[in-house]
Amino acid sequence: MAILGGQHQRFIRAPRFDEFDFTPTATPVPINVPASSRDYEQNDAELTETTSELNETQMQLGPASLGGVSATFRKSNVSVSYNDYYVNVDSNGRVYATNDTYGSDYEANLIVSFPLLAKNIKVGVSKSGGTISRTFRGFRPGSLRAYLWEQMRQRVGIDDGNGYVTREATTMNIFNARSWANETVTRNPNHVLADIDLSACPVFNSWNTAYGRGGGVLITPLSMIAARHYAPNSTNHVVMFASAAGVVYKRTIVSVRNTSTASTGRDVRICKLDSPLPPDIVPAKVLPKNYLSYLPGANTTPRIPFFYTDQNKQIFTGYAILSDSASASTWSGSSTAYSGRSSHPWFKALVDGDSGSPTLLAINGQLVTLGLPMYATPSGSFLSGLEYDLINSNLATSGDTGRLTNVDLSSFTTYSA
Repeated sequence: MAILGGQHQRFIRAPRFDEFDFTPTATPVPINVPASSRDYEQNDAELTETTSELNETQMQLGPASLGGVSATFRKSNVSVSYNDYYVNVDSNGRVYATNDTYGSDYEANLIVSFPLLAKNIKVGVSKSGGTISRTFRGFRPGSLRAYLWEQMRQRVGIDDGNGYVTREATTMNIFNARSWANETVTRNPNHVLADIDLSACPVFNSWNTAYGRGGGVLITPLSMIAARHYAPNSTNHVVMFASAAGVVYKRTIVSVRNTSTASTGRDVRICKLDSPLPPDIVPAKVLPKNYLSYLPGANTTPRIPFFYTDQNKQIFTGYAILSDSASASTWSGSSTAYSGRSSHPWFKALVDGDSGSPTLLAINGQLVTLGLPMYATPSGSFLSGLEYDLINSNLATSGDTGRLTNVDLSSFTTYSA
């Protein structure tokens, strides 16, 4: 046998997979993650999320080397249920979770690499023990909800430390005087909605002895809506309107139509007048059918500030939830915006005779109505939901060429409905 250079030739064999142990060898190590807080936006709301102390588990992979050959570690992927979950791997092979993995266990897929050799392994990571609390801070500037909250704050106050406007005759009465017999009215220039044209709200009517109950609201120059469960139940009743300047107009109801044969949650009656009202009586507008693009989460809290009237033509305020279903569209009012807020002193439960009085939003100086109250809470049918197309089709059937008019919301931020 020939000897090269007087020494034996040595060959180095690459390691085989089965010669390496890729399983995690260290006991998982729990550590404490400090509490944290962050501000974020969700649709039109500004929120603060506070996280209590968490327990995080770190897993040590091993061995980090075999026979003097070092390994490197890197993340391949991780199976997660939402985007803000991360798995980190340090140079020593410690695998740990970061960010919002509250109370969850996940499995990270890692690549462990040696020279000439690499293998995927799975390692469990977790965080537990933390709780999340979310605090509402306000609404995003430019949103319709922020605007409506500011309208209430400026006009009657909101419990934000600035106090409330005193609820008294000079701030809540729409009229200083009105007379059915003399057909005269004197508007109150000092009430909290005095800058809004309320001529769509009738002053008197003949379908009850008090001449003011169940008033309704004008939606076209030729038609008004009233509460179906209340009145008017027949034609030939007289209703009185007054312009912003106090000019009085009387009209006779010549037809009444209900939007549905249902009764619960479908409390809308369309009343056609004998002739159109002049331009100084301005019909109320409504929210567009795509209102959720401007008021996301309208069926949840915080509720939407709104104003409403009663049979005595006085103004009150509350917070509304808007709800749509296949069988009914409703709004319901409350004295509080959400749990934990104090009851608004301008809120009042309605009584018999208040049904049909207009609900009001003040948007860009215009009267917008949600609908008419039906119950004492108050609550009632929501015009911009299921009733919207039904009202318009009934207007057409009655011979009225007018239709519901949407308030222009183009100046407000839009969201995904």
